[in-house]
Amino acid sequence: MTEHALVLQNITKTFGGIHALSDVGAVVSFGSVTSVVGDNGAGKSTLLKIASGVEQPDSGDILVRGESMRLRSPQDAEAAGIGVVHQDLGLVPGLAIWQNLFLGREQVAGNGALRGIGVLRRQKMIREARDVLDDFGIRIPAGAITRPVAALSGGQRQAIAICRAAHDGHNILLLDEPTAALGLIEAERTIATIESLKARGLAILLISHNFEDVCDVSDRVLVLRAGREIGRLEGTEVRQEHIVEILKGKRDAATAPSA
Repeated sequence: MTEHALVLQNITKTFGGIHALSDVGAVVSFGSVTSVVGDNGAGKSTLLKIASGVEQPDSGDILVRGESMRLRSPQDAEAAGIGVVHQDLGLVPGLAIWQNLFLGREQVAGNGALRGIGVLRRQKMIREARDVLDDFGIRIPAGAITRPVAALSGGQRQAIAICRAAHDGHNILLLDEPTAALGLIEAERTIATIESLKARGLAILLISHNFEDVCDVSDRVLVLRAGREIGRLEGTEVRQEHIVEILKGKRDAATAPSA
């Protein structure tokens, strides 16, 4: 695989007379987390929508694993190996954990008189779901794999959504405010899940308002204001005080390391 999983170059997007993004770029590498921060209206969500094929840029380039691509739809992004976890998570509360993990790609078997009808391989999917959760280090009480997702805590549901996106075969993940509605302990567990995926070599683009979470997990940070890049941080420069300094105009964006 190439070092850079996803590259957004000179992305510009307008809605009517509003410039949502103006020449914004971001680099997401395998085995790392790139975060995008900024106030409301900074353009974070628009950038994620463009990276996930929900919106198309007016100008600019998108490279996936070094190849220039036009992501005209979420289906195009999925086909390119890009998975998205939105704030609403996209889980079905009434279905069990294992059913949510296999939603839309259920395993079926049939032979003889049943050939072509398809019988759900329930026990096989349950076993595989347990293995997947264990593999990703997601702690779910024994027996909970067959319980409805609605019975889980917010942090557990977030972990299931992230796990499903990775289990679907995506090695580029876009995470939209994954800790926004969580308490401290559950947020820490979500960050641990992200760290686990990062250690497995996945490339992660994280949108967040929480600077502490961002600094705990990120290798790069892009700071936006009103659709424009006002600073970048990388490596040891990724610190809360540096993000705040950029947002307050007390840190020269030109001195921040580029991605």
